[in-house]
Amino acid sequence: MTPSLPAPVRGQRRPLLIGLGIALVGLGALLAAWLATSLGATQPVLALVNTVHRGSLITSQDLTIVNLNPDPQLAEVPGSELGSVVGQRALVDLPAGSILPNDTYSDVPLPASGDSLVGLALSPSRMPLQPLTAGTPVRVVLTPRDGDEPTRGAPSSTLATVVSTSYDADTAQTVVEVSLPAQEAPALAAAAATGRIAIVVDSEVDR
Repeated sequence: MTPSLPAPVRGQRRPLLIGLGIALVGLGALLAAWLATSLGATQPVLALVNTVHRGSLITSQDLTIVNLNPDPQLAEVPGSELGSVVGQRALVDLPAGSILPNDTYSDVPLPASGDSLVGLALSPSRMPLQPLTAGTPVRVVLTPRDGDEPTRGAPSSTLATVVSTSYDADTAQTVVEVSLPAQEAPALAAAAATGRIAIVVDSEVDR
């Protein structure tokens, strides 16, 4: 007699797996909704392409527009204000790659009342290796002519404040723009024209 085969057992559904599947589907829907909402809430804001040091003019090449979720703590500048920001001066150092915060630039003209600006073209041997950032107090020292004997006693110097710096690759010189009292500007400009100047940065402790 041939033994009878057992009847096939119908698959039993596992409630735990079914519940887990439903939960995952629901979670995916929530994530999709959150992503769509977040993307839809982004706003164009201004960001820095190049580092802008305090006191330097902000140019159109320094800025770009990025889409970002608004953050009240950052106080971002809307991208629509690009034209009004260009040409203003940075009140603080603005690092490249950062979002431009509001109230970090101003249209206050330079120089201040009673001051003048003088440009100094300096070779590497006539200035410190330390970067000269805007706002740094310096002494501009009058140096002897090439081949002359050093002056007896302390050479004459003028106190000034760095406003901006730029490097001229054609002459291998750094052009340092300084602000100083207007009555001292003509003498410094005349000395700068002869190249007989050097910049000294003193210790912050002694200032």
